[in-house]
Amino acid sequence: MLVQFGKAAEDLAQWVNTTGKAIGRGHIAKIVDSPAVKNSGGLIALTALLLNNWNASNYLGQAGV
Repeated sequence: MLVQFGKAAEDLAQWVNTTGKAIGRGHIAKIVDSPAVKNSGGLIALTALLLNNWNASNYLGQAGV
């Protein structure tokens, strides 16, 4: 779904992978200081974007799209 957004989507996918690993190891700085967070306007803005994307995906799935 994010492929159409190019480099920004690749950065976001990398951030998701890095975040999962950092959470597992307790490395908060790797999450907060990552380029994906900084380039998206901060952790709150990125979280809102991800939640909105997840919510839209759920609605589309329920609608059978």
